[in-house]
Amino acid sequence: MKGRSKCGVNPQQGEFKFKNIHFSSKFDSGNLCSAREIDPWSYELQISRDSNSSYKVFYHFSVTNFTPNETYTFILRNLMPQGKLYNAGLRPVYKPFPSEQQWKTIPGEIIWRTETDGFLVRFDHIFSEKDKSVSFAFTYPFSYEEITQMVDQVQEKCEENKDIYFKRETLVHSLEKRKMELITITDTSEMTTDEEPLIKGCFPLHKKFMSRPKIFNKPTIFFTGRVHPGETPASHALKGVLDLLTDFEHPMCKALLKEFVFKIIPVLNPDGVYRGHYRLDTKGQNLNRYYTSPTLGVQPTIFAAKAAIAQQKDLDKLKVYIDFHAHAGKKGCFMFGNHLYGQNQVNNCLLAKLVSLNSINFDFQECRFSEEMMNVVDKRDGLSREGCGRVSIWKTTEIDHCYTLECHYSCGVRTKKLTPMVCSETGEILPEREVNDISSDMYKGDKPPVFTIEILEDVGKAVLAGLLDLISKNPVSRLPSSKYKDVSGVRKEIEKHVDEVWGLDEKPENKPQRRPINSLPRVALIGPKKKTKTHEEKVREKLEKKEKDRKRIQRLRESYLKDLKEKEKKTSTSVSKESEETKSPTSNTKSRSNCERDFNREASEEMSSYKTDLSLFTESKIDLIKHHSNQDSYIPSLDRMNIYKAKSNNPVINYQNNNRSILDRRVSRLNPSNRLNVAESPSKINLSFNTSCLHPSGIFPQNLGGRDECFQFFLDPRMHQRGTFIAKVPPKTFFNKRNKVVNKLNSRQRKGKTKPRQKSSIITSKIAKSVPKSREKSYTCKQSYL
Repeated sequence: MKGRSKCGVNPQQGEFKFKNIHFSSKFDSGNLCSAREIDPWSYELQISRDSNSSYKVFYHFSVTNFTPNETYTFILRNLMPQGKLYNAGLRPVYKPFPSEQQWKTIPGEIIWRTETDGFLVRFDHIFSEKDKSVSFAFTYPFSYEEITQMVDQVQEKCEENKDIYFKRETLVHSLEKRKMELITITDTSEMTTDEEPLIKGCFPLHKKFMSRPKIFNKPTIFFTGRVHPGETPASHALKGVLDLLTDFEHPMCKALLKEFVFKIIPVLNPDGVYRGHYRLDTKGQNLNRYYTSPTLGVQPTIFAAKAAIAQQKDLDKLKVYIDFHAHAGKKGCFMFGNHLYGQNQVNNCLLAKLVSLNSINFDFQECRFSEEMMNVVDKRDGLSREGCGRVSIWKTTEIDHCYTLECHYSCGVRTKKLTPMVCSETGEILPEREVNDISSDMYKGDKPPVFTIEILEDVGKAVLAGLLDLISKNPVSRLPSSKYKDVSGVRKEIEKHVDEVWGLDEKPENKPQRRPINSLPRVALIGPKKKTKTHEEKVREKLEKKEKDRKRIQRLRESYLKDLKEKEKKTSTSVSKESEETKSPTSNTKSRSNCERDFNREASEEMSSYKTDLSLFTESKIDLIKHHSNQDSYIPSLDRMNIYKAKSNNPVINYQNNNRSILDRRVSRLNPSNRLNVAESPSKINLSFNTSCLHPSGIFPQNLGGRDECFQFFLDPRMHQRGTFIAKVPPKTFFNKRNKVVNKLNSRQRKGKTKPRQKSSIITSKIAKSVPKSREKSYTCKQSYL
């Protein structure tokens, strides 16, 4: 029985009412599209996908009108597979209201498995009499409304302190007209009278009488988050950043606001967050792949964010850019950085190392700074990471510190013991919080703990501590009590690490420094403008090329046949004279080699446009292998075969295995003068095909191999009597390709797109039809082994 649904504009936000319980996802970041009653205490639920994509991961709904002290079973079906996350310890979370104000993990057993219709998650819950409603979610949620409230609290704290400079602006409106805000936090030191200029297309609520943020004589740190709406750990880490920046009594907060200007965009995808999406926006776009060339009309938030970051670079203020994310595959908290060279790469890795020295759960060993991570193509949508914020901002600004901070949804790989914090003024060792104390209950057990909100917030605070250590201005640093003593000691270790992995060369010969895409000229980006041709010009060029090719082939055939006739005359005269038999081989060899050399030279000039191997025209080395006589099964252990020329006119095929002759069969049906010539070389396998092997039209058989551009030459089945031959290719793979080619050619013929004499379609189809299915493996040869 399905409940009554009242869905608004968003299909993932609705209400479903039953006799014993009411479900609702009709709120900010809610996602539940259907509910069905199995029995009074069991319910099957389904969530909505992200904008008609295949992403069905994030769920968030509330429950009311339930019966207390009863066990309810919830079954979530048709989800995107996330078995790795649940194996790592991920559990759904719940928050009862009003008895609790914090999210907790489901205490009971969680069942998950993959079924025919998708991934299934099942859990039970007992409701308390104290609660009026209970919310359930995929992981600790952080809605758009909560982000706005967080910024409101930051603004209230900053406005109460006169020494703090705070500016809150609406940078742009999203596609659904939600605000994307930019906040600026610092102290009033090093402040000038100048203001930052307006950005075209941004700040829609700005009026003439309003002011822009002041320009400060100190570097800017730029943080962004929630470009992927379901990655809620990113918002919890950003909340840790804002909590420390607004803890004005903390010595680290004072140092941070004195040394840096912080610019933060808390949410880059407000529409996706509000709709309860996992990765995409309302248009089905992965916004973290459009930083290369965003547009104001289609990706307004990315366009405005990139423009604001570039403005700080134009003002020569930008020092660090970090985009906060969550990761579903790779465990732990870590950073992805760009691949630089020399001391730039040292600076790049140094900040990540300093962050790891300030957090138990941030793992430097899991950080990646390789070139491969800059251009990986996503398997699902085919978009490259060259369009992500980290890579694109580096190409635009060329600063060393561009990162993506990743926090796993569940847990880490390893933990470590931190060195104590030492006050720089008094030299005292400061007490540790529970999240940074490896001996606390949180870290009991052999495995790393499951990530909580407190752990995620601590990672954000560790980023700020690493920034102060980077400039040696941390008043409560851990470096003095470590083996490094100061930042220079950490730099030496990073230099050694970079030298071992990539080298410290400033300009490697084989790997030149990447040039920012914005600095390239327009012609280099899009190429010269191509001249459009009319239909008549295209037809005329096609006919001219066809006639030119026909003349080339005709000229080749005539010259080669002429040389063959001359050679035959010389051999006939030499046979009639017995006294000249000993001299004839040398003259024949000389004339033959000259003939083939001239032919090769001419053929290489005339046949270059066909992309075929000229070895098929002359003697070519091919390694054939004998197939078992039973065609129904493929036997990998194949016997080598040698072909040599006997004294008689017909060639002899000799099979050998362990230097023992197994079969010596004379191929009587083969006409060597018309089809196949075999050279004198018992140790090597030399074959030569003459021009009679060509298509009657003179066109050489074309490429039928697909993307690998391998030429496939189909031999005449009449060439062999009972012997079976194949090339070094698995028969199944080879003939699956051949069947696809034949089917394609047949379909094109039926549609009238292929002419009877076009290329080698007729030859291929005839040979394919003449060869029985059980012997298809016997009559094929692949050019890649010639």
